Amino acid sequence: MKQIYLFLVVGVICYLLDILTAGDRYKSCWNLQTQSLLLLHHIFFVFAMMGWLSTDRTLLKIYCLIIPITLIHWYFNNDKCAWTQMVNEQCGTRGGLRTIFRVMNIGEDWNYRKVQKIWFTFGLIVAIVKLVR
Repeated sequence: MKQIYLFLVVGVICYLLDILTAGDRYKSCWNLQTQSLLLLHHIFFVFAMMGWLSTDRTLLKIYCLIIPITLIHWYFNNDKCAWTQMVNEQCGTRGGLRTIFRVMNIGEDWNYRKVQKIWFTFGLIVAIVKLVR
């Protein structure tokens, strides 16, 4: 379970990069509730992107649970993330989670959600293979 700390630290770093480069985006929602929601969203995103790299069986099982739930959620919510929608509503902003890719302007010219779905599916397959071995 020590690997969970890596996901937490990277998630916090991504959160800090987001808020430090966001300009006035979060000015109207600088409160504990919204910032906690945003921090947890970044940690969740980091785990969703990299959780399949874990060697911890418990983390791989959690990963195999949350990825299908996330993909199904997107499908039924018009390809939108409810977490992002809550933060946007509280902050009076629009747009997706400002991930490390968006902060660095990487991938703005391709279909971001489609790439995420492919990546998550790839990660899910790898995680399942690791669990079956």
